[in-house]
Amino acid sequence: MLGACVNPTESITRPSQTAGLGLGYVQSGKTSSFTAVTALAKDNDYDLIIVIAGTSTLLMGQTVNRLKDDLGLGLDGVANRWRLVENPKIGGEATGALQQNLATRITKRQLRQPPNLETPLVVVMKQRRHLESLNEVLRGLGDQNGLRKGLSCLIIDDESHMHTPD
Repeated sequence: MLGACVNPTESITRPSQTAGLGLGYVQSGKTSSFTAVTALAKDNDYDLIIVIAGTSTLLMGQTVNRLKDDLGLGLDGVANRWRLVENPKIGGEATGALQQNLATRITKRQLRQPPNLETPLVVVMKQRRHLESLNEVLRGLGDQNGLRKGLSCLIIDDESHMHTPD
């Protein structure tokens, strides 16, 4: 699945967009699959991974807990290379650190240096205000020095079934 996505190492020199779709029945392993793709995206130097998870606090919490468990987020004594941010918003505590992380990652990519930073994993609720807040946070990077243009990002929509013809 990740092989069909954009090449994150070429996001500066050859920006592109692509989309894919993974389908599955209830309890068929979709969450395990997108968690594996999330880990692969990190290993392949994506700058940002966004998971759109749940239309309610309960559903989003289930996805966050599953990601925490499956990716080992927050385990003591483990070199944790993730930066988990839930529902980021301008002025939020984690937002400034997220924006700085992304700006540094993109600048290092422009200089062809490895980022050596925690990979941001943003989990956002599928509600208009949360999605607009995330958009504001990303817009806050500005586009000086082509920062947004050079951002390699994987977006996983765990709730895409909410907007299908069926």
